[in-house]
Amino acid sequence: MITVRIATQRDRGTVRRIECACFGYERFLFGLWPRTGRADSTTWIAESDGMPTGYVIAYDRHLNGMPIMYVGGVGVLPKNRKQGVASQLMKAVLAQHPRLWLHVRASNIAATALYLKLGMRIGQRIQQFYSNGDTALVMQSATITEE
Repeated sequence: MITVRIATQRDRGTVRRIECACFGYERFLFGLWPRTGRADSTTWIAESDGMPTGYVIAYDRHLNGMPIMYVGGVGVLPKNRKQGVASQLMKAVLAQHPRLWLHVRASNIAATALYLKLGMRIGQRIQQFYSNGDTALVMQSATITEE
């Protein structure tokens, strides 16, 4: 059974470990994990049988000139993928913040499919957004209107 809870500052090490396991150990220095427990962001942790399996970090960021909750990072441990962890995390975020947006690699078909299934839509494509030259999709909840 997957449970999702809000993280506190005491969870920073847990989020750091998951982020590094998902995206590489350079995230130890340049990751989002230091935001865990800060007043200007919210981090959710997914647990399965009491063990941390994933996280989401979100904070306000401007989209079309308006501050809207931005999902800066989603990570699920490789051994826990395809078990609904990311879905449960994103449902928890959307329940608290129905207006949100994020970037996702255009090549990440599984994540894009999940976000579409959760009712999000593709707002735009940004070529060479990531440091390795990958294209990003800007995805946003359907409750955000184009201005």
